[in-house]
Amino acid sequence: LRRKYDELVAFSVNLTAERDILNNTLEQTKRDLNREMATRTALEKQGLKVGSRSQDAKSSKSSGGVSAKTLLIVVVVACLSAIRATNLGSLDMLGSVPMFGGMLGFDSSAKKMVRDEL
Repeated sequence: LRRKYDELVAFSVNLTAERDILNNTLEQTKRDLNREMATRTALEKQGLKVGSRSQDAKSSKSSGGVSAKTLLIVVVVACLSAIRATNLGSLDMLGSVPMFGGMLGFDSSAKKMVRDEL
């Protein structure tokens, strides 16, 4: 029974030490946050624009690639080109593609024309 009691006391001491460490870390983090908020507020009062760290990291990473505006323009041009090609009848060759002809809505008469030509 004495051994169990000693183990329980040791466990309790360890938990208490862990709690104290966590409390100290929490207090330090709160102080750091308050200090940073005070610095930010002071800079904003002086008229300086202050951005967050995550925004700075995003802006430095977004230097390359394709913007959404460019992508939208390319999609619109591709759609308009496809509509024009369909109206001119230059996309009839897609009816002979085995799987995609049916998916694109070409009827079976296009397949018959292809077979007749061969």
